[in-house]
This record gives sequence, C-alpha cells and structure tokens, in this order.
Amino acid sequence: MGTITQSLFLALVVPLLAARRARAAVEADVNVSEHLDDEPVGLWLPDRSEHYTKSFSTVLTIIDEVLPGEADRLTALVESIEADSTQEATQKAMKFHDVEKYQFVAGSDACDECKADNGKIYPVSRNPSHHRNCNCEAKPIKENP
Repeated sequence: MGTITQSLFLALVVPLLAARRARAAVEADVNVSEHLDDEPVGLWLPDRSEHYTKSFSTVLTIIDEVLPGEADRLTALVESIEADSTQEATQKAMKFHDVEKYQFVAGSDACDECKADNGKIYPVSRNPSHHRNCNCEAKPIKENP
C-alpha cells in the first residue's frame, strides 16, 4: 500500500464534507418542519470547498511537521464543520418558515452553560450553538400559525 499525498487526501475529504453539509441541511430542514407541523422546503447550503481545502491544507502542513496532537486537530475541524453546517441550516430553515424566535433546549448531556439556558427564548438571528460540539436544539416558535 502506498502513501497518500496531500492532494489525494484533499480530493477525498472535501467532497465528503460537502456531502455531510448536504445531510446537515436535510436533517435541519426536516427537524424544523416537524416542529412547525409543516413541509420541508428543500434547503441547500452554499459550497465551501475552497474554504475546506485551505483549512485542511493548513492542518496537514502542521501534521507534516510532526507536531503531536495535530491529527486530533483535523478530526476536530471535520466535526466543527458539520456542527456549523447544522446550525447554519437550522437558522436558514427557521427564516424560510418566517420563524422569528426559538426556544433553546439543552441536550441530555449538556454543559452547565447550556443547562442554564434551557427553555430560554432567543431571536433566530442568534446562533443556537453555545460552543463547539454543542448538541443542544433550537426549537422553533411559530408566533402566527
């Protein structure tokens, strides 16, 4: 088995991330629609391939310099991109459905900051995610059904 080059790695990973963003958009679209008892709208998220390529290239360059723990940084980057995609899609779906506010719902394994905000109402313009890897939910509130 040969060595994987940086360009081959990027050619494999960047399309995978695009697929994960698409999945995040579909899941957010369905989730918001279910809360509102409405039909999904068919969301899409803009292509960020150029941004991902640059981010991964930077991390891979650091890994090439053999700094300990940098492979974990790459994993964190992938997870962060997917979480950001979910938040972006959730906000976009709520705006499409004319939702102006959402209720913050803390996850079962929420941190103290998220637990303190559980049940609070926020405008859609505020990012529902409190921190990286936050798995809490933004429950849309439809004021004029």
